[in-house]
Amino acid sequence: MTILLSENFLYEKEHAEIYFNSEKEALNYVFEQITAKGYEINEREFNEALNFIVPIEETQRISFQITKNNKPLKEQLQVQLYKMKSGRVELNFYIF
Repeated sequence: MTILLSENFLYEKEHAEIYFNSEKEALNYVFEQITAKGYEINEREFNEALNFIVPIEETQRISFQITKNNKPLKEQLQVQLYKMKSGRVELNFYIF
């Protein structure tokens, strides 16, 4: 199974982390993956998202404006966090 992050952003599931101990840990992983590919996220917007708390058995969706080479893109980074009964967080993210 693969996770499609955009046409250039394809990861095999076994190479991508999808379960985390907290929302902050999951969002930091997204930040690392996106910036490693040359995308930039507004720092203020990202830091605000680090305060999100997802209620147990609910999903939180977050959209980020992104840039590449200091040029705004029409696509956005879409992040989805689901908090399981165990308290662990499942992460899905892609650029669309």
